[in-house]
Amino acid sequence: MKKWISVGMLASLVIGMVLLSGCTNAGSTRSVPVATPPPQMVYVTVLVTPTLTPTQTPTPTRITGQDPIIGVWRYSDSSGYDHRYQFNADHTFVESWHNPDKPNVYKGTWRALGQNSYETVDDEIHYLEIIEYSPSRNVIYSEDIPNVVLSPYAGDVEAVSRLINA
Repeated sequence: MKKWISVGMLASLVIGMVLLSGCTNAGSTRSVPVATPPPQMVYVTVLVTPTLTPTQTPTPTRITGQDPIIGVWRYSDSSGYDHRYQFNADHTFVESWHNPDKPNVYKGTWRALGQNSYETVDDEIHYLEIIEYSPSRNVIYSEDIPNVVLSPYAGDVEAVSRLINA
């Protein structure tokens, strides 16, 4: 009988040690930490075109987390000359400029040079152009033709859609 009491006490002692040392998850509410991936930064550009009355001029609303040139820019004058750039977030661009009788369309890539300067290279003749962005005026212009100043535009690159859909 003494032997059974000793065995029972030893078993109780072992079970008590196991429970106290936390070697079992029975009834435990602790969870095992799971590794989570680091957060990723996502840049999004949204151009919102409001509903306009016939007398209003379209003005884009920009929400951007990256380069301020992303979007559509336009210059036009009373002679019918129209120059537009569309800079896309994937670093591609479309440029159109035309007089009423001669549209020209170029596609290519762009990259930021720093300090509000951007380089464009068209896919066809590989013409390199430096575009400057003026944050104080919210305009862009080419270093080659600084007097042609393009402003944000809520439309598209008009000549492109006419030529592509023709």
